[in-house]
Amino acid sequence: MELVFGIKRLDSASGGAERVFCAICNQFAQKGYKITVITFDTPDSKSFYPLSPHIKWIKMNLGTSKSKTSVYEFLVRTIALRRFLRKG
Repeated sequence: MELVFGIKRLDSASGGAERVFCAICNQFAQKGYKITVITFDTPDSKSFYPLSPHIKWIKMNLGTSKSKTSVYEFLVRTIALRRFLRKG
């Protein structure tokens, strides 16, 4: 089974949501699920919390993931995510 998870960013994000997100993704990967993680980080980003090497991490590089999201960025990201998921 393939699972796709999304979160705004993982680079330098040391919050509880990111920690739990990575833990859940790692557990599913350990159980043999095919996991894809989608974020808006830049291509050279590194996850603050460890991600299994079996997890495919797609860094969409849309907007500035370290600041608040504007309405325009929200719309661009929503359209990009929909296109990506429809291709899948």
